Amino acid sequence: MSRPVRFLLASSRSIAGRRFASTAPKKTWGDRVSGITDTLVYYSRVGIELGKQVGFHQKIALPNVTAGLEGTSAFFAAFQNGTWKKVPLSDAAKFVARGIEVVGFFLVGEMIGRFNVIGYKIPGAEAHGDNH
Repeated sequence: MSRPVRFLLASSRSIAGRRFASTAPKKTWGDRVSGITDTLVYYSRVGIELGKQVGFHQKIALPNVTAGLEGTSAFFAAFQNGTWKKVPLSDAAKFVARGIEVVGFFLVGEMIGRFNVIGYKIPGAEAHGDNH
């Protein structure tokens, strides 16, 4: 047998031996799911506990559904009977500030979700230049 053939046979035997010689038990599907669920349960408990502490220290309560419905109906009734024209400027400024806050949180969430501040990374967009 020639030297290159012996080398190929020897290397293939060693590769095959290494491929199947593992004595470590394989992780089953159940082991993997168990590891994920343990992590998920831990971090969800941490998040809930953090939310409780923040709510307690900031004196935040769960929203009252009836108060929300009353406020919404009063808001729309103000447009129907014209009392929206009598809203003080300070209340309008508070409303606008709250709207800007909500939009700001939405935009920050979008930036976090796409891992980019300006826009989405489109594969192959560089080839088109500014013509897309």
